[in-house]
Amino acid sequence: MTNVNITLNRTNDQKTDSTIHKIYVGVVLQKSAAVTEIIDDSGEGSSFCKKEKDLEITLNDDTVIKLSELIGDARETMRELYDTLLDVYFAKHVVNRLA
Repeated sequence: MTNVNITLNRTNDQKTDSTIHKIYVGVVLQKSAAVTEIIDDSGEGSSFCKKEKDLEITLNDDTVIKLSELIGDARETMRELYDTLLDVYFAKHVVNRLA
């Protein structure tokens, strides 16, 4: 499936902590689309983060797709970027502790 656009709007205040997802296929807003966070414990490494989290998207016509499938070939690059950012985060804390 191509031309799927996802927008996320997060609210982080004391009263609410929610994420609003808007899913578009082409230019058509999928008003009844649902986004569910899932854990892929199949061991296939299909997710780009360490906890094997993925987003499962159900469109208006009940088609179910995973974010990792939409990302496709860029998944490996994103996984490397994620690992690098974790290393930078760890190094920052080590340097701050030593300073």
